[in-house]
Formats: sequence, C-alpha cells, structure tokens
Amino acid sequence: MDAPQFWALAVGACSVLAILGKHPSRMPLHWGCKPLPVLLLITAVCLYAPPAPTTTWIVIALGWSLVGDVVLMMPQRFFVLGLLAFLLGLVSYTIGFSLNGGFTPMQLGWLAIPGVPALWVLRTLWPHIGKLRGPITFYVITMAVMVWRILARWDAPDVSTASWLWATIGGACFMTSDSLLALRRFAKIAVPYPLELGPYFAAQWCLAAAVWS
Repeated sequence: MDAPQFWALAVGACSVLAILGKHPSRMPLHWGCKPLPVLLLITAVCLYAPPAPTTTWIVIALGWSLVGDVVLMMPQRFFVLGLLAFLLGLVSYTIGFSLNGGFTPMQLGWLAIPGVPALWVLRTLWPHIGKLRGPITFYVITMAVMVWRILARWDAPDVSTASWLWATIGGACFMTSDSLLALRRFAKIAVPYPLELGPYFAAQWCLAAAVWS
C-alpha cells in the first residue's frame, strides 16, 4: 500500500466512524472521531505536499477547519464561533488557491457556477435566519468566492489538471455540505447526516490532495 492509499484509508475509516457515532448511544465515538480526518490530512499535507505558499495556506485552512469541527460539537451557543472558524478556513483556502491562479477579467465568467447555487441557498434560508442574516450572507459569499477562485485556476500554467480537478471536486463538496447543514439547521429541511457530513470529509480530502497532485 503506497502513502496516498494509506492516508485515504485512514481518513475514510475515521470519517465513517464519525458518521456512525452520530447517535445518542454512540456520541463518544462521534466526538472522538470527527476531528481525526482533518487532523490526519494536516499531517499528510505536511509530509507529502511540496513546500510552497499554497501548501502553507492549505494547512492553515485545515487548521481552522479542525477548530470548527471541535467547536460545532459544543452547545448551540457556540455556533457562531464555529461559523467564524470555518469562515477563516474558507478565506485561507481562497488565498491559497489564488496564489498560482492569477486574475484576468475572463475569469469572472466562472463566478456564475458557484454564484447561482449560493443565491438559491440564501433565498431559501432568508426567512429563517433572522439576526444571523449578515454573518450567514457573508459566509455564503465567501464560500462562493472560494469555489470561484478554484475554478479560475483552469488555465493557470503552474496548475496541473489533477490539482485543478481535485480542488474543484473539493470546492463543490464543501459547498454541498455547508449548504445542507444550513438548510437542516435553519430551514428545518430533513437532511440525512451521512449526506451532510460525508461531502465535508470528501471535500477536505480533495482540497488537501490538490496540493500534492
């Protein structure tokens, strides 16, 4: 078994255990396993990704995500702090994936891809989020910008096709997971927990894999 397969197996196993642990009789399993996938990914990126500014920012993003994972397992009153941690993670991912993507006006066309679902999510949440409209709107915009900057790397000379694909899949999964979480928490839409948390762990794996591909 080579290194990527080992880390994929370890991250996948911890992710499955975290999801299975989301049951009143198994919560210690959930609490113990939920932070492990991102912690493992931080270790893997530090070991295998080439030293570069982009790698540093992805490690920072994973670090903020780890903080968010822990805080969101705490009582409801800490939700905004968890949201802030993930917001800082999104900003870090945006910076990291923008460093070698450059900017041209033509890249603005990519913004429609995450922009349309982001507007739909905001429209659906709007009647339910009350005083959190400002922070949640800013969060959704930041998430859409992150996905946009990932997509805009398509023709960057220093970005491999594999890296672009991994990051693109990761951005899409991250947006899916966060959107489902928000719809469940605020709009009270029934979302199976594996469908919410599974894409999140997949997203973190893909975003990390983008810097060693």
